[in-house]
Amino acid sequence: MTEQELISLGFKKRIEEDMDIPFYYYTLDIVDGLHCITQADDEVKNDDEWSVELSFDCNPRIKFKDVKSLTELINLLNQNKDE
Repeated sequence: MTEQELISLGFKKRIEEDMDIPFYYYTLDIVDGLHCITQADDEVKNDDEWSVELSFDCNPRIKFKDVKSLTELINLLNQNKDE
């Protein structure tokens, strides 16, 4: 998926400048304790090859490379929040 698709889904850009070589990545908070996170920009081969992982401890990791599947998951999670 592309960087623009991530932004359209509500992902926020996080910039890490404390390193020798600054980098950025994207995150999306679903609820406390459940987040989506991308790889760092220096790990992206082409602009359309961003991937997203769910941020919780599991093995194997769950990774999305398709914006349609990720959009469906985000919509399902947001629709079922117990607020």
